[in-house]
Amino acid sequence: MSGKALAMLGDLWDGKAFSAGGISYEVASAAGRTVSITGYEGAPSAVPSTVAYKGWTLSVESVGSKALLRCTSLTSADLSNAKTLACKSLGNCTSITDISFSEGLESIGSYALTGLSFYDSDEKLAVTSKALRGHSFSETGVKMHLIS
Repeated sequence: MSGKALAMLGDLWDGKAFSAGGISYEVASAAGRTVSITGYEGAPSAVPSTVAYKGWTLSVESVGSKALLRCTSLTSADLSNAKTLACKSLGNCTSITDISFSEGLESIGSYALTGLSFYDSDEKLAVTSKALRGHSFSETGVKMHLIS
């Protein structure tokens, strides 16, 4: 067995909780190298698409329910690897001015982006997410932009 495989067994496992850059994560799949955002501490300024932990680069695949609710210090969110935004996951993060999604986004929960006003333009793109739930964009005054 290689040293990396042994390190993975010792340092990284499904359900492992850790924090980096003021954001709390839980390993969703050690084998898949994916994490979910579960909360925040302090005043993080950005949500990354990947996070480094003990030598591993892990992809942010979801933002949990209320994980970043009212985190007014956030100014950007790179959700290009995210498949799921749970209920109220980024609700009322009023300082966000830049947010990125990809075609891999499958589900946006109720009120996930409520209270955001990060885009001001007349351009509109079709929403391609497979499962948008009620009130996902309520009180936003924004238009969704999909980055492929």
